[in-house]
Amino acid sequence: MASSTSSQVHPTPLAPSQACQQTLTDTDPLVKYQGLLPLLRESVTNLIRHTVYVLQNTAIGQCRQTDVQMLNKCMEDFYNISDQVHQWLVLADSTVIQYQTGTRFSPDVFPLFNTDRQQPQQAVSSQNGVLFYSQYLANAKKQVVATDQLRNMLSEFADSLV
Repeated sequence: MASSTSSQVHPTPLAPSQACQQTLTDTDPLVKYQGLLPLLRESVTNLIRHTVYVLQNTAIGQCRQTDVQMLNKCMEDFYNISDQVHQWLVLADSTVIQYQTGTRFSPDVFPLFNTDRQQPQQAVSSQNGVLFYSQYLANAKKQVVATDQLRNMLSEFADSLV
């Protein structure tokens, strides 16, 4: 029993950069979309192959019910994968739109942690949430402009309701 536990292979933990990259690929809609493309290609191939087979057998009068059922299954698989591809592309599009809207109405975002420990101290202080005075002024101006734009949008919306 002791020898079986020593011979077990334990997964090695990922480095922080690998874990971050894996998380990015797990949540990126375009990566999911690209992963579905080979499945979609295979599904289309199977659908065409079964359609041709059923049509040829129907033309000579030898089409069986199982052939039609297999064609229906291939068609369902194709629609299922197509729907998934569509959903991932819509999600990617809405993500881009939300990002663009967010950058329009929000100040520059500074990370709260430093991922690269080899940077000089000056760069680290500006990236750890500590803003230099010029950066603070630029962010304050962006916030004032964004606030004005949001106020105008809300007032236009309120006017359209009345």
